[in-house]
Amino acid sequence: MTMHATLTTPIWTSLQQKDTAQKIINQKTLYAAGLGFIPFPILDALSIMSIQIWMVRDIAKVYQIPFKRHRVKSFIGAVVGNLGTVGLLKIIPGLGTALAGSAIAVSAATATYALGRVFQQHFDQGGTLLDFDPVSSRHYFQKLYEKNKLVVQNLKEQEGMRKTMNNKTAMTELERVNQQLRIEEEYHEELHREAEQFIIELHQSLREKEMAHLAAQQKNAVFIDQLKKTNKDLIVTVALLKQQLEAKEKRRRRLPWF
Repeated sequence: MTMHATLTTPIWTSLQQKDTAQKIINQKTLYAAGLGFIPFPILDALSIMSIQIWMVRDIAKVYQIPFKRHRVKSFIGAVVGNLGTVGLLKIIPGLGTALAGSAIAVSAATATYALGRVFQQHFDQGGTLLDFDPVSSRHYFQKLYEKNKLVVQNLKEQEGMRKTMNNKTAMTELERVNQQLRIEEEYHEELHREAEQFIIELHQSLREKEMAHLAAQQKNAVFIDQLKKTNKDLIVTVALLKQQLEAKEKRRRRLPWF
């Protein structure tokens, strides 16, 4: 009961909200850094602002603050100021898109991070969108912008390292799966070869048995023919013996009795 009461205190709730809001800020900062490389100035400016509006909406949801898109959009324009036009670097003659894109990525990510921290602090202090003052918040935003360039860079590096580790893990897992597949493939090939050899041997055995059976049938046929011939000879012999016995009996009957 005591632990439950502790976890529902305002201080604990505020810590949870700060932690959740910070995760949202970090995520949207990385999104903004990626969008900085889109090679269309208007498109990337609109996209970055959309990310920032999305971020403020999610932070407001954490603090259960009613969200108004048009109001937040005007606040962002007022707070960010000229930093929102950094996309124009891409259309300056002689400045490479890759170089401009890199500068925009850093600027957009840092601005997004600082903007998120401004709204996080305002909401954490009990403020809403109704009492948000973009003029007084602008100075705090600029201080955060200058202060957190290194933080944003670290976020990008950590994300890059995380993706690299994930890629290495994925490659290791892929290699393991491929190795397992090769082992299973070799095993199945061996089974296939053994099955083919077994079929060949089975066919050979059946052929040998068939030949032996045919030879036995032929031998039996010759034997039967011999039996038939012997039977005929016996019949003829019996018939001759019968005739001889009958003739002998007739001669005996003709002899006179004394």
